[in-house]
Amino acid sequence: ESYPSIDIKVLPTRVQKLYQEILPIAIKRVESAYIIRATNIISNVGKMKSNMPMIQYNAFEELEPGYYGPKGLNIITSELQKMFVSTNVMTIESCSPQTRHQYLFYVLVPETTIRLIMEDYHCDYEKAKNIMSQSIEFGRESNPLDDI
Repeated sequence: ESYPSIDIKVLPTRVQKLYQEILPIAIKRVESAYIIRATNIISNVGKMKSNMPMIQYNAFEELEPGYYGPKGLNIITSELQKMFVSTNVMTIESCSPQTRHQYLFYVLVPETTIRLIMEDYHCDYEKAKNIMSQSIEFGRESNPLDDI
């Protein structure tokens, strides 16, 4: 399978344009399967253990942003941080039981990535979600962090 190449220069703007679509998820007005998943991780292993690197790594592997790779992840995370955390749109209370950091990684990053893929492919949510999970290896190889 071949995936689109990412224009890293326009990625921050593309993420910013998704603000209105991501906002209801950021403030939990709209349910997300990723909210349920993150909450389940915390209830299964406990709040303290959910912060352990191995738990986070295992959970994160499934949430990698597909062909956007680590470089895309860095940009997506940075933009979401500016949009929702730095502005206090996402409060500690609104993210509970996750921390704001966990909520950003476990919920907003995959939800944002899926929407970017929907734009790239002009496809629906489920197809984009499948593309995201199927293109993780490609993303790691084609958009690594080391060439920033």
